[in-house]
Amino acid sequence: MQKWNLCTLIIATQLASISLAKAIELPWQQTEEKPTVLPFEVPRLHGQSESFKNPVNPLGSAPLIDTDSIYYAALNCYPEQSTFKISVNLVAGYKANTDQFEEDDWPDITDHYIGIVAKMPLYDTTDRSRSRDREYNRRVKTASHVAGFAQALANRNYAYREVGIYLAMEARAQARVSQGIVGVDEQIKYLEKTAGAQRNIIKTTAEATEHRLALVAMCDSEKSDRFNDYLVNVANLPKTVQTQ
Repeated sequence: MQKWNLCTLIIATQLASISLAKAIELPWQQTEEKPTVLPFEVPRLHGQSESFKNPVNPLGSAPLIDTDSIYYAALNCYPEQSTFKISVNLVAGYKANTDQFEEDDWPDITDHYIGIVAKMPLYDTTDRSRSRDREYNRRVKTASHVAGFAQALANRNYAYREVGIYLAMEARAQARVSQGIVGVDEQIKYLEKTAGAQRNIIKTTAEATEHRLALVAMCDSEKSDRFNDYLVNVANLPKTVQTQ
């Protein structure tokens, strides 16, 4: 009987130990939770991850730049040139007046005189030639800045269009990379193209500003502000480009 009771006690003790072990889980008995590992994603250039299916804004025609109007406005804005541009040659002369007049009662200071005569030709071909050369150089320089201004604006508008297209291609490449269709090199390629187009925008905008300020610098101070406002208005972006 005692032996049976001892066996019963041992079994009860083991059952209690098992129940206690189930109730209290030791650290090495706990199930290990695996951390959530997110796949690496190359960030977009502007930091936003929108769908590549979003349509790109339609190509808007930039306003036609009337270069002739800008050219003649710049010429009319120059300060007035002086119309008194003739050569003046000074000629010194000496003459004694004792041969023509009686000098008995004259003071000594009246015996001789020295004169300086200014010779001013009615038609100065040398100055006219210099004036034509200055005017020609001024007009050529103005035309160069007007052409550079128009070319820089055209390149800037083209760069804005490139940015819109490359952003869509960059978003498409990001989706393809996340699905394992292609490697990350494709997204990096379009990211570099987007960054290059963005750099071209800054470069061409700076070039347009350089030519605009050069034209304004040639202008009369009373007309320069109005002429600058006119050029700034010409350089404004089309509305469809500004929304990108």
